[in-house]
Amino acid sequence: MANVVTHTHTLSLTHTHTHTHSPSFLLQVCPAGTFLDKEGSTSERQCIQCPVGTYNPSVGVALASDCLDCPLARYGATPGAKDLKSGCLICPNGTFGVTPGLLTSTCSGLCPVGTYSIPGLTQCLNCSARQFSDAPGSAKCTSCPEHETSDEGASSCECEAEYYRSTSGKGCFPCPDDLDCREKGSTLANVKLRLNAWRASITDGNFLTCPVTGTCMGGTDQGDYCLVGHHGPLCGICDHNYTRLQNTAPCTSCPADMGLAIFWTILAVLLCAAALGFFLAVNRQVNAIFAP
Repeated sequence: MANVVTHTHTLSLTHTHTHTHSPSFLLQVCPAGTFLDKEGSTSERQCIQCPVGTYNPSVGVALASDCLDCPLARYGATPGAKDLKSGCLICPNGTFGVTPGLLTSTCSGLCPVGTYSIPGLTQCLNCSARQFSDAPGSAKCTSCPEHETSDEGASSCECEAEYYRSTSGKGCFPCPDDLDCREKGSTLANVKLRLNAWRASITDGNFLTCPVTGTCMGGTDQGDYCLVGHHGPLCGICDHNYTRLQNTAPCTSCPADMGLAIFWTILAVLLCAAALGFFLAVNRQVNAIFAP
């Protein structure tokens, strides 16, 4: 039951006049932007300002809950706001406002990298393809430089197909014939070498052609540049237990019985040499006997 306030005035010993007022009569003392502090207050000094993040366009509200939250994509600017425009500012560039009653100019937060926003958005927008944003709170996206590209929502650009990025990280350069750059995103560290190409390390930008065809396997891993049985610069050195029969031929594995074959070869050579020596000695003796 609503409370009433009764004022009684005695007009005479036998006549009484009564005025009854509802609480709304007393609430009229609280102006817009405030609410009544205590029931029965009759002074504007006892009205409290609506907190930051809210506003109140009405006169004579009784509760703090009667102050209205700033709507989505806006934030509170000042306490005691009397209207939406003055009390709730629009969330600025690079931010988003996804909940009501926000209190700071960053609203619900800064837009993450790869996105941006214009004022008054409830969510950030992805950068378009071939654009990027590399800092939180971006108001717009930047177009990729020449010969670079990106997917939607990118925080950086990468080299387009047939180009690669050098160690400086600035700009993309045409891939030479020794490189396979059919995929986008090639860098000096990950670029793929074609067959018969070689380099000293993944940081080396000097791409060389191997002199012996088939010994340099290409690829992206410098540990796998050389054909099995080869190592060293230009894959030109045979591994242990491998041999090269010709300078222009790849290394081949040595036969399992090659050591024994070498032994018998050396033994045969020594026996031939001994036999030749014996023959020459005998020949000299014979010549000495029959000499005149």
